Amino acid sequence: TTTTPASGANSFTEGQARSAIEKQGYAQIGALSQGQDGVWTATAVKDGVESRVFVDYKGVVSASPAS
Repeated sequence: TTTTPASGANSFTEGQARSAIEKQGYAQIGALSQGQDGVWTATAVKDGVESRVFVDYKGVVSASPAS
């Protein structure tokens, strides 16, 4: 599902963000980075398709096609 990640102070650790992405069925999760907007970002693969995934301050995982 593609949604816009919500900006806000993110209280999730990198490990928690990675776990949230894994729970949505993603594998091969790349290095996570947290932007100034508080959103964690990485590339990951689900169903053979690479996507850019995001975890916002609410813990919502969203994705967009990898570029």
